[in-house]
Amino acid sequence: MTDLKAIAFLLNGSVADGTDCHSAAVDFGNGSAVEVETGLFLYGMARRLDPKRIVETGTHRGWSSAWLALALKDNWIDYRHKRPPRLFTVDSGDYMEYQERIWNGAGVREFIEFVQISSPLYEPPNNIDMLFLDADHEAVFIYAEFNRFFPFLNRSRAMLLCHDTRLDERAAQGINLIWGALVAQQQDEERRKYSAISHVPMRNMRGLDMIYMWNP
Repeated sequence: MTDLKAIAFLLNGSVADGTDCHSAAVDFGNGSAVEVETGLFLYGMARRLDPKRIVETGTHRGWSSAWLALALKDNWIDYRHKRPPRLFTVDSGDYMEYQERIWNGAGVREFIEFVQISSPLYEPPNNIDMLFLDADHEAVFIYAEFNRFFPFLNRSRAMLLCHDTRLDERAAQGINLIWGALVAQQQDEERRKYSAISHVPMRNMRGLDMIYMWNP
């Protein structure tokens, strides 16, 4: 069941930004956090895909982490897999005062592991089902993140998401580098990891690109 009290907590204080979305409450990051609509989308996507391991880069105050972890929590309650699902979130900055308040307020702290480190240096877990990139938006940095995490993605299926790909041209260039590398790899039988790949760019004001990789 969906934890409606947790969703109400996360939505409390959100405001329309006057353009095409709503922003989180000031204490939750406001315009520096993902849009309210993107938070809801991340929650729905994670609920539907039912990932066991999610890795997020660019934790900041932890608002997007809370949405993803809430999906893990609700899936765990509904389906009771052998092991509790886990969100691993990485950021080189220290926002723990805010993170703890948000994660505890949403009741998701036990599903989150925070690591304070630059994401290309992070030692990730195996079999990542969902990867959300929202740290440094430099194209070379995003591409370095991809190369760091790609070997650890679940070989059966994996979802990669990258935020701000319309708002920031650098992020758009980064996701294009990733897509080009995946296309080239798929055409090379010796290097191919996934037999099917799909790229869906969402062109709202800030942008959210999704790449789904799987082996049917």
